[in-house]
Amino acid sequence: MSIPRSWFPYAAGLITAGVALTVVWVALHHDSAPEQAPYHEIRSESALRLAADDATVIARGRTLFQRNCTLCHGTAGQGLSGPNLRDDHWLKGSDLQRICESIANGNPAKGMAAWSATLKADDLQALAAFIASLHGTEDGTGKAPEGSHQPMTWRTRP
Repeated sequence: MSIPRSWFPYAAGLITAGVALTVVWVALHHDSAPEQAPYHEIRSESALRLAADDATVIARGRTLFQRNCTLCHGTAGQGLSGPNLRDDHWLKGSDLQRICESIANGNPAKGMAAWSATLKADDLQALAAFIASLHGTEDGTGKAPEGSHQPMTWRTRP
């Protein structure tokens, strides 16, 4: 069965109209991600430090780290494309509030995604607790230091 030639202009018009309507619909309904306000840690530093000494919080942070962070920070926090998390050098500060905010807001200039849209505040805090647990484990195999020297003076290693 063949289509009569007289229908071609109508078919071309329908296709053109469909494409035009699609373009208009996409333009009107394009849901570009709205600018998200920066995350600010609301728990006090002392509350975060108490949580950072809780083995279950650290274990949850380890699981989250293994799932989300090892590609850039390595399996032991030694640093790959991301910084070494085991030494005393920090890009945005060594206190737990700054670590939570650094995870949540990311560091676009260094290629780190913001995790606040993906992870809940408790998860961010668990990740920070795990990262704090890595402090002092640098054995010379990690990536060279980045950032400023800011030891975690509150964190004591057994």
